[in-house]
Parts: sequence; C-alpha cells; structure tokens
Amino acid sequence: MKEVDRSTVEHWFTSEQGLSYNHVTDLEIDREGNVWAATQGGGIALFLGGRFDAYLHDAEDPARRAVWAIEESPPGVFWFGTEAGLVRRDLRPPAAYGDDTLMTPDDGLCGWMVRDLHAEPDG
Repeated sequence: MKEVDRSTVEHWFTSEQGLSYNHVTDLEIDREGNVWAATQGGGIALFLGGRFDAYLHDAEDPARRAVWAIEESPPGVFWFGTEAGLVRRDLRPPAAYGDDTLMTPDDGLCGWMVRDLHAEPDG
C-alpha cells in the first residue's frame, strides 16, 4: 500500500510496517482523513496516527478476513464487503467501538460474497 497526499507517493507499506496483509483490495479515506485498507486475508487495516490497527482479523472465521470493499455512509458507519457477507460497523457514539453486524443470505443478501459497495449521497 502506498501513502499518498492526493498527488505524490510518499511511502510503501507492507506487513513489515504493520499492514495486516500484503494484498490490498480496496481503500477508503474516511471523513476524518484516516485510511482504511481492505485486505484479501488480513481483514481491515486502519492507518491512524502513523501506525496500522487491524479489524475483522478473526482467526476463527477466515471468510471475514477476506475483505473486498469498504464504504463509509453515513459518517461514522462503515460497511465491509467480505466473503462471509456484509459487515456493518457503527463507530458513532454511543455505539461500542468494535460492535459489528454481519448480514448474510439468511438476512436477505443474494449471496455470501460482497465484492463492491456504493453509497448514495444521501446515505
């Protein structure tokens, strides 16, 4: 993964620098300027304060670690398309940080794998 300032490449990031997995499938810059990286086997890597934090890095469920898409909508609510379904993470107060909701075909999805996400301007 490269760190960019919209026009200039500054750094390469790999697992040696803390990225949770070297295969990045999607990037999202949230409304606060933090970079979220979806990885094919390491869940989500959030670049915050000069270091990476890993999310959805659940050793018990490898399908949730394969994240294909990220979308933020509305502000503070993140959606992650995974091989295990669609994950919703609400980071708005008073939500508990890290509470995820997993949606699967049992909840109405047409399949297990979610590879692309798009939010409308109104959320």
